[in-house]
Amino acid sequence: MYRKIFSLLIISFLGILNVNAQGGHGFDNLFTFAWDITIPMGDKFVDHTSLAGGKIEYRKMIDHNFSLGLDVSWNSNDEYVSTSTYHLDENTDVTTDLYKYLYTLPLAVTAHYYFNGSGIFQPYAGLGVGALYSTPRLYFNIYQFEEENWGFLLRPEVGTVIKFDPASEMGALVAARYSISTNQEPKLRIDNLQSLGFQVGLVWLY
Repeated sequence: MYRKIFSLLIISFLGILNVNAQGGHGFDNLFTFAWDITIPMGDKFVDHTSLAGGKIEYRKMIDHNFSLGLDVSWNSNDEYVSTSTYHLDENTDVTTDLYKYLYTLPLAVTAHYYFNGSGIFQPYAGLGVGALYSTPRLYFNIYQFEEENWGFLLRPEVGTVIKFDPASEMGALVAARYSISTNQEPKLRIDNLQSLGFQVGLVWLY
């Protein structure tokens, strides 16, 4: 269901791209590739901060201060849990250490509003809506447990574009965003996924 919703959002987005409106900040299009650092939040399956992540994003200006875009991200979190005893049922207890892994692939349609800034700094606030694919894994002793699931994604964001100079077509992006998704995996007690992310990367403005 979430994949169908995301497909409809993409179709709507492609239709909107027929609008040709240059932004008040001197560019029609923005493309960025950024490093994505994520900190698990809420009721966490994996507790450790991940440095293994990135994002690719395209934005199209459709108004003086407003853009629509597409964002594809990927993140990999892991955690080692020392030896403990787990009660599985009345007759089964397991004592082992284990590794937890969580791979996520968020896909979002984005909307951003750009505040009036200087010729170099272009601060903005935005919102991403879409779907999040998740693969939680457990490795213990010689065994492996893995599941796949999809969830609805909502992701508010703030950040700024920093041009290398006022006339430059290249610059940097610095941003922070909070991701909330409805992914569920009862066997692993996952009821939702939440994370705080920080992005640093390069942008191309044209």
